[in-house]
Amino acid sequence: MSRQVSTTLKSLELLAFLKRVEAEVGRTPTFRNGPRVVDLDLIFYDELVYSSEEVDEASGVKKLVLPHERVHEREFVLRPLADIIPQFVHPALNLSVEDLLKRVTDGGKNTTLRKVIPFIPAKALTTVDGEKSEVESPYWVWGERTRIMAVLNTTPDSFSDGGDHAVVDDAMRFVNSFIIPSKPSSRASSTSTPTTTQRSMVDMIDIGGYSTRPGAKEISPEEEINRVVPLIKAIRSSSNLITSRTLISVDTFRGSVAQAALEAGADVVNDVYALTREGNDDILNVVREAGCPVVMMHSRGDAGEDKDYDDLGGVIEAIKVELGKKVQRALDAGVRRWNVVVDPGLGFSKTVEGNLTILRRLPDITASSSSSSAKSRSLRSCVRSVHALADMPVLVGSSRKSYLGKVIDRDHVSAKERDAATVAAHTAAILGGADAVRVHDVVGGWDGVQVADGLWRKSWASRRE
Repeated sequence: MSRQVSTTLKSLELLAFLKRVEAEVGRTPTFRNGPRVVDLDLIFYDELVYSSEEVDEASGVKKLVLPHERVHEREFVLRPLADIIPQFVHPALNLSVEDLLKRVTDGGKNTTLRKVIPFIPAKALTTVDGEKSEVESPYWVWGERTRIMAVLNTTPDSFSDGGDHAVVDDAMRFVNSFIIPSKPSSRASSTSTPTTTQRSMVDMIDIGGYSTRPGAKEISPEEEINRVVPLIKAIRSSSNLITSRTLISVDTFRGSVAQAALEAGADVVNDVYALTREGNDDILNVVREAGCPVVMMHSRGDAGEDKDYDDLGGVIEAIKVELGKKVQRALDAGVRRWNVVVDPGLGFSKTVEGNLTILRRLPDITASSSSSSAKSRSLRSCVRSVHALADMPVLVGSSRKSYLGKVIDRDHVSAKERDAATVAAHTAAILGGADAVRVHDVVGGWDGVQVADGLWRKSWASRRE
């Protein structure tokens, strides 16, 4: 992990401070370049070039070389630096961090690192007999395949599935339908007895207890909690091990609901207001303290209003500016960058053409702007030049949205009749680099993702192994 800090300490004093932190945390010396509990290094100190192997009497530091003598050789150092200061120029080599990374990875062809998002094991994950289940902390590798988030609303008035899953038993029947048989691996011995295994079509279940459709009835936090928590507990206590360990997100903008859901066993918070809805500031504190992943969506309040983005240069630039400010606010408050997933908010305060533009230009929302930024020897100016959404993973939720009905010229039909159009929209999103899609029709969503990933992500054959 790389961090930029502001300090009044001189370089030797700062390094001495870092070594004291190591000692207090418990770094135990091993062999050179061996595994360490903690390893803190000073990589750059503005544009300072310095080298000394003598013991500094004032700080006690034995050796200091600035910039770090091997930074240009190490992808695991350059990769996180490229996220925050891609255009910072190495004072001695006269190459930017971005250029150094391209050099060490042959332009990205020989990269050894992949971005991941870690999930803390759910607090309420239990076995059938009620004992606490010890499971390895799961994580997703971004770019490996498209992840599927299944929508499960416990509301009576959601635009698409309102009332379908308001009762826990009905909701669990829907959840259990996600489980399908897995084919035996082609690598298995031809003489071995085939065994029937199972897998889930979804990677995460998104549970919502408050409808965000225009004109939806407002409900109390207590009622929202009563809608979502029993279902989360039911999933976590399922006798099917795959179901009980499926990741769960809670679709809410309220801190009290998020807290209750996380304590019941949810893993992720999905907020259509990106942790900024007026009067609900506590949700930011909940997400930060829990250390959980969070989906932050672009919206402008009521989903059906405020669709003019001309003053910001169009819908793409508006998302980068408006959602970028909200994401930066969360990062400044202590939410970890690797825990953030961004959602452009299809169907929320967007015209039909605006929604189509998002799908057409999806990569532009999180594209790094560094290529057009001037290289600099100032760390402070380099950090400011990187927009908050750069290189972040993207979730797209186009499922059954009303704009699809207008595109197919059947906006009078029910939302459930837009599933084929949904698959088409999500296929376009995956072509544009979407990392996850949010679906109501799980079977259709699964089929579409398998075909799209087979075309653009990973070969069909390798995914069947």
